[in-house]
This record gives sequence, C-alpha cells and structure tokens, in this order.
Amino acid sequence: VPEEVLIQALKIIHTDSVIIPLSSGMRGITKKDLAKKIFGSSSKQNLTRLQRSITQKLLKTWKAVESVKVGRSEYIALTAEGDYLRYILENKETSGQ
Repeated sequence: VPEEVLIQALKIIHTDSVIIPLSSGMRGITKKDLAKKIFGSSSKQNLTRLQRSITQKLLKTWKAVESVKVGRSEYIALTAEGDYLRYILENKETSGQ
C-alpha cells in the first residue's frame, strides 16, 4: 500500500485535473498546482520536495503517473494504473479493509 501522502496526491491529481494543452484530451495538474495543494506553496524547495518524495515514487515505483511537458509547464497525469490504484484505495470495500 502506498504512503498516505502518495494516496493524497493521487486524489488531488484526479479531482483537480484539467485538460492538458496540446495533448489530445489528456487530463493532469501542473507540478506547481500540486505543490501548492500539498505543501501550501510552490517554492523551489517545495517543488524539489514534491519531485523527490511524491512524483518520483508515483512515476517509478507505482507507475501511477506520467509527466507531460508543455512549454515551461510540467503536468502530472494519472496513468490507467494510477486511476485504478486510486479507485481501489478510495473504495474500502474493494481493498479488503
């Protein structure tokens, strides 16, 4: 089971996602917006913290998100695995808890 902060991040990415420009209907959230929601600000320190403690784990360990660059912005989008993982963790009756 992923850490609580990772579960929180998956929920935020799902609920606050917008259509990513130039990406044929993909939905995601900018890294700055995600940092603001989790840590309260999008300072360089918080963006680094987001990258190390959340995004890398969701990207590499869980394969739950993918990164999409559009201009200077970087979006985080849920993959099919990430959406399924979020669904399982949100619906306690399916996770056996």
